Amino acid sequence: DPTLPLSALGKRGDDEGGRYAQSELQRCGVDTSGILVDPTSPTGFSDVMTLRDTGERTFFHNRGANARFVPEDVKLTTLNCRMLHVAYIHLLDGFDAEDPKYGTALARFLKEAQEKGILTSVDVVSDSVADYKGIILPALKYCDYVILNEIESSMLSDLPPYHPNGDLNTENIRKTMVRMARCGVKEKVVVHCKKAGFCYDVPTDRFTVVPSL
Repeated sequence: DPTLPLSALGKRGDDEGGRYAQSELQRCGVDTSGILVDPTSPTGFSDVMTLRDTGERTFFHNRGANARFVPEDVKLTTLNCRMLHVAYIHLLDGFDAEDPKYGTALARFLKEAQEKGILTSVDVVSDSVADYKGIILPALKYCDYVILNEIESSMLSDLPPYHPNGDLNTENIRKTMVRMARCGVKEKVVVHCKKAGFCYDVPTDRFTVVPSL
């Protein structure tokens, strides 16, 4: 929707990839004044490897300059937005960093955004060695919207999203989403996977399942 005003925040390197990415955002009408340049780091990037037979994907990611992106780089007092979306938990070291009062720097950042009347939304990336509960759960208290896949969400509840025969365990997914809501999510928990999409609307206690097309 070209009429929807969008702004991008982050940190890139002083390199061809970073300049190209920022110019493409500008070409699409996105405000990039919140993108900072770090001359000491490359622009972050992902190489995506896909198995031809199964479609299974593996991401090799270089955090680059975004590893040095921290909450202090965002001036919440000057943000003119209705919603702030953070992508992704597990890729922003400065936001995943421990905070003695709120658990993580991201949790503190989201709380401050909500206090300014900004809706908060987060997405998660899969990481085989990450501390899911330690990093994600503190942030949920200050989220209006949360988006994860079925594996990431199950790491928070220890409820398997699949039956032993490989079929989706929809009831476990629902229980996991309800648990996340009880951790503080105020509006919606969204879980996506290959076979379906799920939405738990917190205010109405409504659970919706949409099969894959």
